[in-house]
Amino acid sequence: MGSSRVESSSQLKCNSNGEVLCYCKQVSPISTAWTKENAGRRFYGCSRFKEGGCKFFDWYEEPLPKRVGDMLFALREKKIKLGNENQRLKRQLWNVGIKDVNDGDYAGGSTSTGVVGSNVVADEATGKYHGVEPEEIEKIKIEVDLLKEENRRLKHKAYSNKKSKEIYRFCLFLSCVINGFILLFLKSKSNGNGFMSLP
Repeated sequence: MGSSRVESSSQLKCNSNGEVLCYCKQVSPISTAWTKENAGRRFYGCSRFKEGGCKFFDWYEEPLPKRVGDMLFALREKKIKLGNENQRLKRQLWNVGIKDVNDGDYAGGSTSTGVVGSNVVADEATGKYHGVEPEEIEKIKIEVDLLKEENRRLKHKAYSNKKSKEIYRFCLFLSCVINGFILLFLKSKSNGNGFMSLP
């Protein structure tokens, strides 16, 4: 398996391809933990855990250095927060009548890496941080930047839509006032029975 994986007290069972099997004899996928203590740390688990499968669990790798784990956790939280803000702004735009909002899915993301049975070496020579590629961290940063830009664009669109509504309301109010003055002027020029008098 991987040289940096923490072995549990029990020996892991593997199939002929070297993939780890859970107690149900199913291939155990590698998932990523997103708790504060183990942010970004990968582990083996039962693929049918939510459907009543076994409670198989074993860490795939050693704990991440605290700084890397904290950084991954903070970036993921920021990504989720910006995704929620993005969705809120899209709903707000939809409510005011703008329906051509780009529906890019930035708030999603899978907790499973899809990698089974590969080795992860945690050393500086490979550029990995206990199994986390610098490219992964950079990818999350890029997604956060994209969400920030989308947020700015949606806020600007909502602001300009609000301004155009205010201008429309002001023009409507102004036309009502002008029509009122015209009616008052015509009323003052009328001869009492509703008709204008001739000069």
